[in-house]
Amino acid sequence: MQALVNKYKSDTAFSFISVSVDTDASHWQKAEREDTITWEHYLVNRTGKELLPDFLKGNGLPYYILLDKNGHVLFSSNRVTAIKDRIQLYD
Repeated sequence: MQALVNKYKSDTAFSFISVSVDTDASHWQKAEREDTITWEHYLVNRTGKELLPDFLKGNGLPYYILLDKNGHVLFSSNRVTAIKDRIQLYD
């Protein structure tokens, strides 16, 4: 994911956002520091965690969603390689 963020960070057509379902905020914060997450990322509570599969219309984590600059879903997958392939269509 970091490689994609680095490659497209100056491209205003895409935004990168991640959502964590960690049950312990300290684990999430530790991962944030250790993984050097440079994009927007959020932690959902238990209720949000239960709602995510219906909202995303998929399951399996991590789950990636490609949004345009207006927030419309262009593509989604639980495989980062699929997201990478789709982004390259917009190059």
